[in-house]
Formats: sequence, C-alpha cells, structure tokens
Amino acid sequence: MAERRNRDNEARMDELGTDPGQVGSDSAGQSGDAQGLSDIEEANEESVEELADTDQAFEADVVQGVEDAGDHPEKEVRTHQDPDYP
Repeated sequence: MAERRNRDNEARMDELGTDPGQVGSDSAGQSGDAQGLSDIEEANEESVEELADTDQAFEADVVQGVEDAGDHPEKEVRTHQDPDYP
C-alpha cells in the first residue's frame, strides 16, 4: 500500500475560518452558491435571426434545430453544425 504523503499542503483552521467543514480532506474546497444565482429558471425567446445578428451563431443553430425537430417529432434534434445532418 502506498505511503501517505505529508499533510503540509492541507488547509489549517486559521487559514479558512472556524467552521470544521471548511478544512480537511472532505471539504473539497469552496462550495455553495458563491455567485448568488437565482433558483428561478428564466427563458428568453429570441429568434434565429436575432441570435445570428448578435454573434451567437451556435445558439442560433441550436434553436433552428429545435424548431426543425418540432415539425418532425419522430426525429432527433440536431444542429446544422452536425456533419450527418441532411
């Protein structure tokens, strides 16, 4: 069995705070909602043309693929960048 390495690289209590969950091998560094993002999903309906006009070509291709698939529910959704796309 491999010998355990020296623990000099692990965080110490005084480096991160007083919460024991912040240090040690189980802490996995930062966690939680550091960005303050909303839990509410938002959708924005932009047309393919609007996306293409704002230099969002990949997103425009995805929207176009979804719109095309809506006409053919039995087919997979594919973007126009897919080389197998007819």
